[in-house]
Amino acid sequence: RFTDAANGDYTLQKTSMCINMGCETDAVLDFAGNPRQYNSSKPDMGCYEFQGEPELEMTVVFVPTETLGMMELDTTFNATLFGSTGTSVDYAWDFGDGSSLVHTAVPTVDHHYGEPGEYTVVLTCDDGVATCASTSTCIRVNTTAPVRYVNANSATPRYPYATAETACRVFDDVWTITPARRGSPSATIRTRSSSSPTRRRLEGRSSP
Repeated sequence: RFTDAANGDYTLQKTSMCINMGCETDAVLDFAGNPRQYNSSKPDMGCYEFQGEPELEMTVVFVPTETLGMMELDTTFNATLFGSTGTSVDYAWDFGDGSSLVHTAVPTVDHHYGEPGEYTVVLTCDDGVATCASTSTCIRVNTTAPVRYVNANSATPRYPYATAETACRVFDDVWTITPARRGSPSATIRTRSSSSPTRRRLEGRSSP
């Protein structure tokens, strides 16, 4: 946001995100002869230092480490904030699942989703100086039943039996530890000898 870039005026407007976002420098004056660091411990980006009170607008983005889960989901949100000049920032996280709003002083937070569904996560940042910044993203937890593998000769059975190498030895282990998906009396299993899933009825803990 320059004053008039089309006509060669590259001084900054008061809403420019370049204000107070430069790197430390030994320069005392800018190209116009104005003090290089003005009203902040950081110089502005570019050749000209803004000489006035800025009206800054922050922007924020965040990225979850996981966005798609099956039945449940554990994820970590990492935020990046631009345009902040405050000494501290309040990150307010709304995870969209009915849980309480979480406030953090750092741009990272963990969250657990315990129910299938689609959730809109909203992050709002406030540094007490610039206009609050807000953004959102979508998290989806599937209702698809997990696939469990069964292999009678499995040497290393290991829950959740998600691969042939860690398959359980008997069907009963699958039924007992991992019952069918919510709202359905059936579950999907796979055996090492067949790539096609076999769907069986599940009644309590009885073996198929």
